[in-house]
Amino acid sequence: AFLEFTRDRKSMSVLCEARGGAASGAGAAGGGGWRLFVKGAVESVLERCDFVMGASGQVAPLTPAARAEVEEAAAALCSGRAALRTLAI
Repeated sequence: AFLEFTRDRKSMSVLCEARGGAASGAGAAGGGGWRLFVKGAVESVLERCDFVMGASGQVAPLTPAARAEVEEAAAALCSGRAALRTLAI
């Protein structure tokens, strides 16, 4: 299942069944094998997040400091000569 991009949400989402059994991490409380992947504007996705997954795959609560770090990194990419468009996943 998927939710198409809308201007209101500024994101799109896809619900996928995890391979190899139950999903791990923060969303596995019910033991289900499903993952929701969201792609969209950094500020829009961040305001709906409670957890973050690090490069090693470790899931941790999204603290105010970690949220600020993501926002600062996105702002740095959007400014300057390159003015890159950023997306959160």
